[in-house]
Amino acid sequence: MDGDQPVLPHTDYVLVYEASDLSLANPRKLFEQAMELEGLQLERQTIGDLVFVKVFAPFKRLAMEAERINLEMPLKGCELEPKEPTCCITLSKLLVTDDQVDFVSAPFEVDKWHLYAGSEDPKTFFRTSSRNLLVHHILINIDIHNELRLHPDEDPDDEDGLRRRGLLYLLMKEAYTDAFVLHEQSVDEPYYEKLKEKSPEEYESVVNSIKKDSRQELNKRWTKLWKYQPLWKIRDYFGESIAFYFAWHGTFLTMLWLPSAIGIAIFFYGLSLSLDDDPAGRVVCSSTVDANGTVLTMQTNSSTSKSLKAVAESFVHVIQESFDTKYSSVFSLLICLWGALFLEIWKRNRHTLAYEWDCEEYNYSEPDRPEFYGTKKQPNPVTGELEWTYPQLERLRKAITSFLFVAASVCVVFASVAGVALYKVVMRVQLNCTAELDDDASNDAKEGKLFCVFMITIVPTVLNSLSIMILGYLYTKLVYKLTDWENHRTQSDYNNALIIKLFAFQFVNTYTSLFYTAFYRPEENGFQTHGIFNLGSSYKDTCTRGTCMSLLSLQVLVLMVMKPFPKLTKDFILPYVIWYGNKVIKRLGGAIRTTKRVSKRGKREQTMTNVPSDGTHNAAEAEETNLLWREWRKPPLGDFTLAEYNEKIIQYGYVMMFSSSFPLAPFLALAIGLIDMRLDAKRLLWFNRRPIAFVAADIGMWFPVLRFVTLCGVISNAFIVAYTSDFCDLIYDVCDCSAAQRLTIVVVFENFVLLAIYIISGVVPDQPSSINLAQRRERYAVARIMEGEFVPGTKQYITVKNLFNGDGQPRASKKTICSTADNGAASPRVSEANPKWTRLHRQGGVDSSSPSNIPAVLTPLSNTNSNSQSSMKKSRTEIWEERE
Repeated sequence: MDGDQPVLPHTDYVLVYEASDLSLANPRKLFEQAMELEGLQLERQTIGDLVFVKVFAPFKRLAMEAERINLEMPLKGCELEPKEPTCCITLSKLLVTDDQVDFVSAPFEVDKWHLYAGSEDPKTFFRTSSRNLLVHHILINIDIHNELRLHPDEDPDDEDGLRRRGLLYLLMKEAYTDAFVLHEQSVDEPYYEKLKEKSPEEYESVVNSIKKDSRQELNKRWTKLWKYQPLWKIRDYFGESIAFYFAWHGTFLTMLWLPSAIGIAIFFYGLSLSLDDDPAGRVVCSSTVDANGTVLTMQTNSSTSKSLKAVAESFVHVIQESFDTKYSSVFSLLICLWGALFLEIWKRNRHTLAYEWDCEEYNYSEPDRPEFYGTKKQPNPVTGELEWTYPQLERLRKAITSFLFVAASVCVVFASVAGVALYKVVMRVQLNCTAELDDDASNDAKEGKLFCVFMITIVPTVLNSLSIMILGYLYTKLVYKLTDWENHRTQSDYNNALIIKLFAFQFVNTYTSLFYTAFYRPEENGFQTHGIFNLGSSYKDTCTRGTCMSLLSLQVLVLMVMKPFPKLTKDFILPYVIWYGNKVIKRLGGAIRTTKRVSKRGKREQTMTNVPSDGTHNAAEAEETNLLWREWRKPPLGDFTLAEYNEKIIQYGYVMMFSSSFPLAPFLALAIGLIDMRLDAKRLLWFNRRPIAFVAADIGMWFPVLRFVTLCGVISNAFIVAYTSDFCDLIYDVCDCSAAQRLTIVVVFENFVLLAIYIISGVVPDQPSSINLAQRRERYAVARIMEGEFVPGTKQYITVKNLFNGDGQPRASKKTICSTADNGAASPRVSEANPKWTRLHRQGGVDSSSPSNIPAVLTPLSNTNSNSQSSMKKSRTEIWEERE
């Protein structure tokens, strides 16, 4: 068995500190006393120099907190019949991963807790993720500043005692070096896999002790590429905030299937043309300047070119003709409309999920960040109590400084792009790469030509990608410090400011080089008449007519492929290297640990140190047998959604802004996204610590960012079609379009797309009409259920007042919850009689529909053994099979 089975009924939260650190022992003592006064139970366990404080919250305290934050819970006996699939049941069984029973839900009220599903077993009434969240709320709202005022030497920063001193403050001051919650035990953990080989009897005992293996179930359903995401199960285990990210990412990937198919078709159409020996009707335009400075244009058929091409040039020619076809411009128009439709579909999905997950009216009173400091005391406009505030003028000054910093960082990006361009033109001149080769050229000359192609085409692209990743890493480090300096009051304000600065830089850092290739390099645009930086006509970084799109396509391809590698290295390759290193060290007889401390900006840093073997547990033994140790050793997840949204919206930008030049961008984004989603699932389940299951009702600040990228995509595609591709030449049947003709294409394209987007947003409602109706009817019906009044359309009364005495205890009678207005015959349950107005709610861990689990006083007499009630114990797919 696990060597750390707790004495407490359950471990909801874990705090860690070093036993040898006595400098902040008194604040820890005061905080732990405050936790006990809040009704929490504590248990300490020492491993080496570390003390783990396990926190358990009794049901009553959790119930009080659930009512305070307006947490919605499922009502007893009000299950919903699952909706039938729109396609065949056999296919749905293969793809669908959510088959739990839904419930009508209502805001939790302590004095009516008997009405909620699972109330007969308080130990499992709240899911473990809900328990973690509720305990987290309790801990961050505990305030010991009054107690600390009696010891001013231990809290010199707060002379007036107005600042909150709770868990976040103690973590910032390193009174506690760490705080985390435990994963639910799973037989798929690597430790149990090894235990199965060493001691099958002990392994069997562990398997029998795990009543519900949520992680194993998630692993079987979530990590399969060909299955839908189990969003409800993700939400139940990781919370709404992370579930909304995966819901958005899943919507994005689902929407990519259509443009991926069209893009692949366009690419192969272009490839077939480029491989054709005699592409009829294909015209190549070229221009020369005579002695008088007059520009002369001429048309030649591409099949009559007799010069011998090097292997690299032939490859570039094939790629060029494959990507730049007459259908590329049509594809760019479709992509713009696709982006608008994607936003509208996501808004509908978001409203549906927020309604079904019961997080629309979630009430979270966010505390101040412990790093926040005020310079002026003012009464709170709501409570009237004195509190520290930060002057608006000072906040404006810091906002302007931050803007200047971001602007300076953007200038650095421009300089890096210019540096790469300068390298390219200098290398071309120095290596004499402009010289043409004859058919009888020597092998040395041909090899030199290939070397030129490599140095001026491949190397600059790689240098640009490396510059993007390095500058992004450095900027991210600095922008965290800058946002700390801005002194935001709440974590939400801090995150929003961080999102704006991070994405603004990433947008410029990622796309500037692409805009440079698309608009500045085409020779016909006339930006480099006298060479780059006016260095002379020999130092031009231009692309000739018909080749700019192929160069842009190559650059987009390299960036899209290289961009995920830093994340892959950080999240998977590096942890595997560390794991293997730990394994080697352990074989050599050593033991290591990861000491985690909290820095000023709240980000944990890891350093490897030796573990003394004279503690309560030997380090090697603790690593093998102790659940606390194994969970603590896992790296924290950090701000998972911030990093993931930023990366995925950059991918969305590639698709929206550059699919016209690289039609395979949607397919590449789809392939990368599918792999990344499953790798993230593995990481969340097994490699990282379990995050707090925070509640959210949407994707927050990232939706306005998506709108901005979509608008940029419309503008970018219009200019690429007009100024980079050969679309203008095809439309006007000329070799050199005028500026007015190109501008006409831009204006027509943009106005048509913006009008179409306006029509789409007007025609497609943000929220499904069924959800609108369900919300109104639910507010009307649930209030009457809770008050014991009649529910129209169901012939149903909820006789709550007759079920309980004045002190809330059940009466010794057999009155039913569901009685009728006609002749006293029992009516169908709420969900069966009128499922349309009910709210979906997933109940995990408790089979509340089982008659053996429901007290007789709360069970409908005539429905106790009914087929409809017993069917609710079955999965969704089993019910579909019966109906079929």
